[in-house]
Amino acid sequence: FPAEKSVTLEQCRDKCEADPNCRYYASYSNSICNLFMMEQCSLTGWVGNVYADTAPTSAPSAFPTKSPITPPPTPEPHVLVGASKECTGCRKDLFAGRYLYCDGYYAGSTVTHCDWSGGPGDCSFPAEKSVT
Repeated sequence: FPAEKSVTLEQCRDKCEADPNCRYYASYSNSICNLFMMEQCSLTGWVGNVYADTAPTSAPSAFPTKSPITPPPTPEPHVLVGASKECTGCRKDLFAGRYLYCDGYYAGSTVTHCDWSGGPGDCSFPAEKSVT
């Protein structure tokens, strides 16, 4: 998919929820979005805010029952896990248009088929100036 610049926090969250490998996302100045492809976020210093993807990973199972079913709680829209931070490890850098650090070096990476700087094959994508 194309790299995107000028991505709002809501758009960044939506992109993380839509990507099965994304567990955390970060917004920088409400315009740059990185999706972190890590099972756990080891926070490090940076200028953005890191949020956890709180979307359900699968639809709840439906079984016949005579008692009323209580729907699962609606997830919080953004759960801040680190102010002025970022996650260490594999990320989908929408501004750069490539996966970075996704070569399996970091334990818990959900993407491991790319090299350190976003190659080869489907590990990079063309830049797009704006989503609007």
